[in-house]
Amino acid sequence: MEGSYGSDGMLDMYLYESFQLLEQMETIVLLEKNEEFLDEESVQEIFRIVHTIKGTSGIMMYDNIAAAAHKLEDIFYYLRETYSEGVAAKELKEYIFMVSDFIEEELTKIKEVRNPDGDPEKIIKYIDAFLLKWKAKIWEEGGEFPPENVYVEPSQFYIAPAEERSDKLPSIIDLGAEPEPIPGDYVIKHSVEKGEAIIGVSEGKLDRLTRLVESLLEAEKNTPEESDWQEMREKLLKITDELEDTVTQMRKTSLAGTFRRMNRIVYDVSRKMDKQIELNVSGGSLEVDRKTIVCISDSLIHLVRNAADHGIEGRDERLQAGKSEKGRISIEAKLNDGILSIFVRDDGRGIDKRRIFDKASRKGLVSKDIAGYTDKEIYRFLTCPGFTTKEKVTEYSGRGIGLDAVVGGLEKIGGSLDIDSVQGEGTEMLIRLPYA
Repeated sequence: MEGSYGSDGMLDMYLYESFQLLEQMETIVLLEKNEEFLDEESVQEIFRIVHTIKGTSGIMMYDNIAAAAHKLEDIFYYLRETYSEGVAAKELKEYIFMVSDFIEEELTKIKEVRNPDGDPEKIIKYIDAFLLKWKAKIWEEGGEFPPENVYVEPSQFYIAPAEERSDKLPSIIDLGAEPEPIPGDYVIKHSVEKGEAIIGVSEGKLDRLTRLVESLLEAEKNTPEESDWQEMREKLLKITDELEDTVTQMRKTSLAGTFRRMNRIVYDVSRKMDKQIELNVSGGSLEVDRKTIVCISDSLIHLVRNAADHGIEGRDERLQAGKSEKGRISIEAKLNDGILSIFVRDDGRGIDKRRIFDKASRKGLVSKDIAGYTDKEIYRFLTCPGFTTKEKVTEYSGRGIGLDAVVGGLEKIGGSLDIDSVQGEGTEMLIRLPYA
């Protein structure tokens, strides 16, 4: 059901909190080192997360989201109550991401002012079948299952706009209902390193603050320089400097969140392409303007997918090449002389220059023999619109859209992409951006 209430602030908080919770849950799962079972702490934390999403979604009247969250909660309720190690982490991840993807899609619809009309019934039936199989196994072993995790639909309510009459309140809100607690520690996350609260700030408020700073700067310039005003001018100058710096910092966010999301991409590609891939990241503490982050994120999605799909070989091919069966991708961010550099490296098969050149020749992009081109010039053909050497189209590559989109997006913000590779050893993609 689509929520029907009159509080944009409440909706904003619900969306902010829910997206944050989904990211926390995926991070827990993707960084879990034990490939066989989830540890007890992870089980407890995931249970708390889906319980919170279920509760807030029910209150907001997004029943399909609440139903999907409740079904995932069932799994972790039984895990928590039975302390069972009979469910492999790999299998649990499938259900977690299935529900997480559904909820994220519905939240995105809400954010884009579309009707969140997704049907969770298929997911519910899938998880129910799993739970029945799990129960049967425990009963066969002489164990007992805990009582059912019954979903009590929360009392729904409506927040009336200020202009509506207050005498309608008793008919709108069930004053006798038991309110479901909503943990506040997810709304404001505390930094472990500095103990500072980190909150989301709307761009509209930032823009308003920016305009105020600009007005203060203009006022400072026009203040008379008589001695009576000198002290005031100095104070005003100090305030405006601090305000300007604060606004600049407020517009920045660390790369850590973007880097964490790449774990999910590597997980999905490795699972569907039947590859073993390890992702390592560094430099995530660097902070970048929020608008630049969007471009960086889009670029990294393409580059990491390329590395996982094109670059990293399958198990047999890697073993034949004398490599470990697990491929490695790394993302590293560095800051030097006002330039932000982000490296995406893989230890895969590398780029076949001859194959690139031959494809470019067939497309009429070359004007001389291959000997007349440097390696980097040949690699640059990969960034031409519609260029691909992939014979088979997959959901990850082969459609001819990718590196040209990356380059186009980077150039719009003054950035660039460099490509380097050694056939048989791996590839390095380097994003360069001006840093302010």
